[in-house]
Amino acid sequence: MKPRVKYKGGPSEIQESVMVDDYEIKVLLHGNTKQLLYRAPREEDFAPCWFMDLQTAKNHVLKWKEAGAPVVAVTELTTVESSTVLKQEQD
Repeated sequence: MKPRVKYKGGPSEIQESVMVDDYEIKVLLHGNTKQLLYRAPREEDFAPCWFMDLQTAKNHVLKWKEAGAPVVAVTELTTVESSTVLKQEQD
């Protein structure tokens, strides 16, 4: 039997959001990599996507605004949204 490997990562942490032109960019500190991730609309279809740098996220928000701020239907909750919902339900 192989020895078990102990998981060394930690939980991700929701950080304070960044507002850009009335759009809320959600910020997440990744539990394993400690990398800050920024959630903004992707350029291709404006669906929510995580980016590794804030400037790219801001640029995508501006392109989304230039396109007329189309509404994109998200069919399932992301990790950040589901943990936010759980936190609100517990309060």
